[in-house]
Amino acid sequence: MKLNYYFIKSLIDRVKERQSTEEILASFSHLDEQTSFILISELLDRSDSLVRRSGLSLLKQLNWNRDNLIAFMNMGLTLKHPSEIRYWYEAIAPQLGLANILDLLETYIKIEPEIVSRAWYYLDLMIKSNSVDLVPRLKIIQSKFREINEREVFAIN
Repeated sequence: MKLNYYFIKSLIDRVKERQSTEEILASFSHLDEQTSFILISELLDRSDSLVRRSGLSLLKQLNWNRDNLIAFMNMGLTLKHPSEIRYWYEAIAPQLGLANILDLLETYIKIEPEIVSRAWYYLDLMIKSNSVDLVPRLKIIQSKFREINEREVFAIN
């Protein structure tokens, strides 16, 4: 199925009109994974935060493979919406896992440290409240960030 502008616009309009999530999800059940990925990506790439959050809600309710989840998380990390990053974590972490998100964030320490700084606050909170076993890993990443960038990454103690 080749996606066109009108198909994508129709989905975005349905989301903006707050059509029921069940109805929108039903339309996804007839699509292949690649098409679903493109549609969700289109929603997540919108400047309208309501549309992005609706896209995250849909993302959370569909099954994705690891590569797609990492691609979605990358989108969230690079969008530069620090106040929204927690919604991305909440949508993606249940399927991807916080350890994989830490792996991804660690790749940005050298190449784009500002992403790590923006994303750190909520990830730090989530891990300390939900995955205490990952706290030592947080500290390692924090030390690595400090060593490479000669400054602290934001953290709550």
